[in-house]
Amino acid sequence: RPDSTWNPLYTNEFVLPSPDGPIPTVGWEGIREGILDYRILRALERKVIDAAGNLEKKEQTAIAALWLSRLKHRVDPRFYGDFKWIDTDYFWDRPDSYNPKIDLTKIRAEAIALLQK
Repeated sequence: RPDSTWNPLYTNEFVLPSPDGPIPTVGWEGIREGILDYRILRALERKVIDAAGNLEKKEQTAIAALWLSRLKHRVDPRFYGDFKWIDTDYFWDRPDSYNPKIDLTKIRAEAIALLQK
């Protein structure tokens, strides 16, 4: 804007400048959480692959592999699935209101528990 301020509705930034320093947005926090979840799930997948020939860890490896397989099949590849748009005048409020039927906190905790075993 002419007064040197930002209008986040037009810039679609994930971190906004302010006189007190950067202000993270919900989008920024979501990206951070997604990266963390990806790294945890990928670490579990690597551990399953690395332990595949280890007879001592056969049972735990099978449990983790089955859990990962079931998780992959639960996720709708269309992302929004059968989501119904909410009635709003501002377009970007619609996808932000999506609430998947998956408890991401629980999935992260289960993946970490399997990694520790």
